[in-house]
Amino acid sequence: MNAPSRSKNGGLAAGVSIPKTCPKTDVGAIIPRGCAGPGAGLLSGLLENYRRVSLLKHLMETRERIRSAFGEHLREHGRPPETVFAFCKQIEIPERDFFREFASFDAVESDYWEHLVSSVVGAVEGGSEWKEFNARQRLLSFLYAFCEASLDHRSLMLSRLGPLGPLAKPNFLKGFERSFRVFAKGVLEHGMSGGEVAERGRLAGLYPDALYTHFRSVVDFNLKDDSINYERTDAFIEKTVAVAFDLIRTQVVDSALDLARFLIPCRDRNPA
Repeated sequence: MNAPSRSKNGGLAAGVSIPKTCPKTDVGAIIPRGCAGPGAGLLSGLLENYRRVSLLKHLMETRERIRSAFGEHLREHGRPPETVFAFCKQIEIPERDFFREFASFDAVESDYWEHLVSSVVGAVEGGSEWKEFNARQRLLSFLYAFCEASLDHRSLMLSRLGPLGPLAKPNFLKGFERSFRVFAKGVLEHGMSGGEVAERGRLAGLYPDALYTHFRSVVDFNLKDDSINYERTDAFIEKTVAVAFDLIRTQVVDSALDLARFLIPCRDRNPA
């Protein structure tokens, strides 16, 4: 099977639209006063469940509304709003609704980037050939798709991620990292089950760290890439993924560790 290539689906992870708030409904008003009988308890339970579902829907819509409006502000101004109060006033929600969902602007931005990664993951995993892809092809598919989707967010990524190096860990990228690590864990487990990724005990626990650092390096390279259609980014992805899977599939790492264990005692026996 041919390795995945970048597909032109720029709307892959576009920002969500701002939904309308859930209408307030006095569902209790439909119960006649003084209603009694065997069915009264069941009806009351159903209405209570309806209230809970309505509240959950309202909270989800509020969360999406905050995320979407916050993303629009970031893309327009290149920085978070000055205050939560001013932001809430702008999008016409009570301040308490903001703090019910998020503790700070960093938390909102973390959710924004997490949503971007999870949207791309959902898109590639929904592809018709996903189940037939091996681990290397799955990672390639995600990286190509992410770079394509990021075109819709490129100006924001340049201002927020551009100044950072691949090893930087700002609070606003916690969700970004968390979402990718969940995806990477699935890719690695798929690779181990097929013999594509070597199981090395505790050393295998470092694989997600390595893949996340690699992901950040791809993002960093792409943001600095000025080639036509970002052809150099595509080549960078292909070559670095090939090297990564050569390392975690073969015994190169094990051999290097054995050599290190051999050389360290030798150095101790021959002090300078």
